[in-house]
Amino acid sequence: MAVFFLMLSPLPVLAESFSITEIPYKEVEEFTTDVIDFEGAPMTGSVLKLGNGVAFGQHFEGQSISRRQDELLDWRYILETAEPDTPLSASSSMGTPSLTTEWDGHWGSTALHGIGPSIGTRSGRVLGRGTIAIRFDPPVCFVAFRTAIDGMSRYKNVADSVLRGKSEGSLNIRFYTDDARQIASFMRNRNPEGPIEIGYMQAGQAEAQIAGILLQGYDLHGFAIDDIRFDPVCPLKLF
Repeated sequence: MAVFFLMLSPLPVLAESFSITEIPYKEVEEFTTDVIDFEGAPMTGSVLKLGNGVAFGQHFEGQSISRRQDELLDWRYILETAEPDTPLSASSSMGTPSLTTEWDGHWGSTALHGIGPSIGTRSGRVLGRGTIAIRFDPPVCFVAFRTAIDGMSRYKNVADSVLRGKSEGSLNIRFYTDDARQIASFMRNRNPEGPIEIGYMQAGQAEAQIAGILLQGYDLHGFAIDDIRFDPVCPLKLF
């Protein structure tokens, strides 16, 4: 009887072999211990650095934003130059604060708001119409957050074809690695009731690769984020 042996050589895991998958917020909530809820002392600034290795900015270094106007002549910031510099670093293009923590009625708690263009306003603070970048150091395998996309403005529900070509609001979430490569991009449409919970998981790679995410909103009401959960430990991968 002939006996055959199958020789297996270990193969390197390529960075391109992983993917980002959307999962329910509650699945991330069940096992993550790291959470940022923005309660406590108010924070306002261009770049906000927290003690757990997380930094918030308006965008990442090397990216640029531009002002865009919707059909109601309201201004907001959107991403213009999408490719960031290496290494990935939270940054801001504004000479004034671009982020602030304030009360958000959708979840009944304090949340992080991106500050939009102050054109035509007296206060210089247009909450929810700015972009938000989040830098994780070290990178993470899971990230989840709460937000709201209700498609509403001060004039209630109206079309906004300049920015998105449809009446409902939307949120764009882009994912980046430590070496500033974009690895995924998701678009979430509105929830008629407003609040939504979103979770994302890295699959197919043993080491955490999510070093940053960038959020830009096309919702007339603007958007804020709260209760950010993350974990640098990846799920067990069998080769």
